Amino acid sequence: MIKYTPVEVSKAAFAFCRYIVAILLLFAFLFKIKILVVLVFVIMLFSFIFKVQKAPLILTYNLLFGKLFKSDDVLINETSIRFAHGVGTLFSLIGVVWLYGFYEIGGWYYILGFTLLKVLSALGFCPAGKLYECTLNGNCCVRKKTC
Repeated sequence: MIKYTPVEVSKAAFAFCRYIVAILLLFAFLFKIKILVVLVFVIMLFSFIFKVQKAPLILTYNLLFGKLFKSDDVLINETSIRFAHGVGTLFSLIGVVWLYGFYEIGGWYYILGFTLLKVLSALGFCPAGKLYECTLNGNCCVRKKTC
């Protein structure tokens, strides 16, 4: 059975966080800006360390826009989101190492794949969170008809 730690976060702040990371990676890939990949690594690392409620982009949204744009809270599983941030940290670190240390062209192809995963996450289909829940719950439902 999965560990479920419910936590409430502003729906808009959570969306802001997902969109900004996807946009940063998209810009990094399109314009070949390596430092944006490093920035994504730092964001993901701090999000993993401080958990979702104190994640840098959640705090940024609440500080800059929280008073202007009221949003309902959404109840999320803190443990699965933390796992997803850990996976994102690892994936972005691999991208940074490829871009700065090994094979830059291969690194950009890797960043393209990572960007596509983050775009899926931004759209609400969190592959790492689903993987966490699927693995620990043991109920990996692939087809809707059989669930």
